[in-house]
Amino acid sequence: MFKIADHAITVANADAELKRYASLVIGLKNTEDSVVKYIQHLWSNRYGFKSDSDTKNILNLRLM
Repeated sequence: MFKIADHAITVANADAELKRYASLVIGLKNTEDSVVKYIQHLWSNRYGFKSDSDTKNILNLRLM
């Protein structure tokens, strides 16, 4: 699925093989609500929704 997706996103502690196909690696690990925080960040930027004040500090995005 990652090979054909327009946006392949995974968390930093995902399997190395999965991260190889990711276009974006988010957060530090899956137990930090990185996916939820990333969605909040996207919606905040795209639609003006408000997210937690800490979201942008914790998000820790890294483009691959």
